[in-house]
Amino acid sequence: MAKLYLATRKYSMAMKNVQQAVEIAQEKLPSTHPHLLEYKETFENIRKKIEDIPNTLNEAEQLLTQHQTIKEEIDRYDPDYTQMKEYGHRVIRDTDTTNSQYIFLRERLKALDNG
Repeated sequence: MAKLYLATRKYSMAMKNVQQAVEIAQEKLPSTHPHLLEYKETFENIRKKIEDIPNTLNEAEQLLTQHQTIKEEIDRYDPDYTQMKEYGHRVIRDTDTTNSQYIFLRERLKALDNG
């Protein structure tokens, strides 16, 4: 019985040491291998994209219908969107180029124009 107790105790201590080593390695990994975080993000993005791929014809048709509905909704906002962009361009046309608010608005409008 004493041998079993000692073996169990040694095993528990060894597992605790392994767990501590894993925790230390996980803490040090980002600083020693920062590019691995980029790979992880890339793989996560790929995984999410794969999950979005329909598996059956019915799922594909449902997704297509959903996308068409969203596109129609976006298209309904196009006149308002265009009008607001034009208004923004008129606002910044003859303004002070050093004012931070106008600089920010100009950058946002440029980003919208670039897509």
